[in-house]
Amino acid sequence: MSRILTWYMNRTSKNTYKHVFNNLNRYSGIIVSTKQQQLDISARINNEIPVHTIPVGYIDEHFTNLKRNNHSINNNKIISVARYSPEKQLNHQIELVSKLIKEFPNIRLHLYGFGKEEEKYKQLITEYNLENNVFLRGFRRNLSAEIQDAYMSLITSNMEGFNLGLLETITEGIPPVGYNSKYGPSELILNNENGYLINKNDKDELYNRVRNLLLDKTLRDTFSQECIKHSKAFSSKIVMKLWEDRFSTINSSYE
Repeated sequence: MSRILTWYMNRTSKNTYKHVFNNLNRYSGIIVSTKQQQLDISARINNEIPVHTIPVGYIDEHFTNLKRNNHSINNNKIISVARYSPEKQLNHQIELVSKLIKEFPNIRLHLYGFGKEEEKYKQLITEYNLENNVFLRGFRRNLSAEIQDAYMSLITSNMEGFNLGLLETITEGIPPVGYNSKYGPSELILNNENGYLINKNDKDELYNRVRNLLLDKTLRDTFSQECIKHSKAFSSKIVMKLWEDRFSTINSSYE
């Protein structure tokens, strides 16, 4: 039987997909969302069947020619788009702001999302006296209008798939600073090109990189332009072509 398995997350691989690895002869290929997943799974199955990378998200074509007006940027606005859940480690971002305000008293962190950790984060904001610096913005339907004036974005996940929120922010030209957790961030953050990709859970490096970007607007604007360039690799036209190629391969195998 010819099939292609689409693989989205690694964290359940040892259990949920055990039957797949034990029955690879039933599949003609595996589709994953990031290049690192492709490498890891290919190694795990000893290249027994092909593993292909296709992003699970894409951007509309009208965004591919986006040009941002850097004069409209709020130099004090940092954003994060993530669920309020433990693996996102938004407490790292709140703690970061508690350090930054000593040098940047007007800094503002806007956390867009929802989840079971909301009360915990409210308490942490109060504990650090950050009521005027950190804001839990909840879910927003028109996120683009909310974030387009942001100076940078943060991602501090302990584990991460292909991050759609991060894709949206780089499409808007917002430079990211994020942990290099498996698997998504390295697909969208090109270290020292469109943002900073740092060692997972390294809070000191997180502070230093964010501080550096706050102090260097020229670098920030360079990163912004590179974000827009890189986001074009995820246009709907390109991603749909990848899917068409895979389906064409499947169809030809039946001829």
